[in-house]
Amino acid sequence: MNNKKPREDNNSTKIKTDDRVFDIDPRTLGRPLNIARNNLISRIQNGRKSLVLAINSMTRRRDAKVHVREVSIEMQAPAPLHPTPVYFSHHQHQGLSMLEVTPNLLSPLADAFYGGNPSFSAEAETDMSSIELNSSEQRVQARLSAVVLNQLDSAWHSPKQASPLESCCLHVQFDISIGDVHGALSMQLDDNLLIALGKPHNPITATPEEINERRSKQLRHVPVCLNAVLAQQTMSLDQVTQLKVGDIISADVQEIVEVSSGAQKLFLARVSEQNNHLVLQITDHINPAENFPS
Repeated sequence: MNNKKPREDNNSTKIKTDDRVFDIDPRTLGRPLNIARNNLISRIQNGRKSLVLAINSMTRRRDAKVHVREVSIEMQAPAPLHPTPVYFSHHQHQGLSMLEVTPNLLSPLADAFYGGNPSFSAEAETDMSSIELNSSEQRVQARLSAVVLNQLDSAWHSPKQASPLESCCLHVQFDISIGDVHGALSMQLDDNLLIALGKPHNPITATPEEINERRSKQLRHVPVCLNAVLAQQTMSLDQVTQLKVGDIISADVQEIVEVSSGAQKLFLARVSEQNNHLVLQITDHINPAENFPS
């Protein structure tokens, strides 16, 4: 039996958990990791609810179930579930996140998302832990990962290069079941992201004037469909029933037309030509009081 103690150096500290010995990054000592973890619990639960909605939308079913199985601080990040996890970094905070969905879920999810009708029965499950995901499965994995991360914060982006986490991290596992198929989504946040995202949020207050200004800015960007009837013709029902492909309906293009949005008349416009295209040149505004039923 070997009774020698693990060798220690000046740059690392050792911790033993069960029969495993991990290096601890001295940066993590004294940092409020557990406080940050507790502050994220409610947002992680919101991620669970969002996952249910997203999965049901993908599968066009109503039987997806998601359970938060684990929210733990790991001194050494768990090994990836498969060779193709997805990574995200934050625009404002340093650090990296790694997320992955078990392949036995991703295969039927991708099939359903792209219009298929996969079987979510137990016999459809296969062991694909060593198989790299195809492009469709990677997109579905990234989509579900974004659903969870956006509950923690916004402003995420995919880094150009990334590798599996090795140091202290927050590990969250969502157990997912669809029909008889069971799998998981795993999320890891390194300690920098954990501390940054786990800071208490101060409530954002705004004056009524600021709220109205924001609402006005949003309204100014709402798309509006404009309509104008350039020509119209009146015919008897008997004439209409006798029309066939190739027949010509005579009509004169009006010189001045009304431009409207829905039932609201907005402008008078002259039908003109510019660069071989018909255009409408605004000639006058229509006062709202002039909006009489036609």
